[in-house]
Parts: sequence; structure tokens; C-alpha cells
Amino acid sequence: MNEKPEALRLAEVLMSRAVMTTDQRAHAAAELRRLHAENERLTDENEALRLNDARYRYLRNRDPKEVFNKSGKAAGVWIDWEDDMAGLQLLTGDDADAAIDAAMREDRS
Repeated sequence: MNEKPEALRLAEVLMSRAVMTTDQRAHAAAELRRLHAENERLTDENEALRLNDARYRYLRNRDPKEVFNKSGKAAGVWIDWEDDMAGLQLLTGDDADAAIDAAMREDRS
């Protein structure tokens, strides 16, 4: 079912039958096409954001008991801690949020 998007269908109607001057119809049709393109771009961007959110939620919500001492696909979010301990730390939940927020703040400054 590949129906034409409404904005494009309306653009065709305006170009063929609307009681408007040719310039008005052309302008309206161009604007509808522009809006349709913007809507498509935003839809694609939204889908990418949803995918990133799902990935993040998956990592954030891992149970440390399920990922501790594992590697590969079973691993959680391991952070290379730059402190006196110089090791890796498993972060999930609120700890992962706090570490990510702190790193983002540091990058912005």
C-alpha cells in the first residue's frame, strides 16, 4: 500500500484544479513539497533518535549481576576510570547516567 503522501497529492490538486492564479498554485505546491521534504527529514531523524534511545536504555538497564565477568555481547557499560585505581568500572542505571552527564559537561567546558 504505497499511497502518495497527502502533501504531495494536495500539491498535484492545487496545480491542476484549484481556483487560483498559476503563480499562487505554483507557490502553494512548492511550499507543500518543501513541507513534505521537511517532514520526511524529521521522521528519519526521529527514527534515529528512537534507535539511539533504545540502545542507551538497553545498556543503562542491564543488571550488573548479568554482565559482571563477561565479555562480548553479554558485557555491560564498562568505563575506563582515570583515577588512582586505574581500572574498569561497570556502570548501569543512575551511575551510568551520572558518568555520562559528567563526561558531557567536561567535553562542553
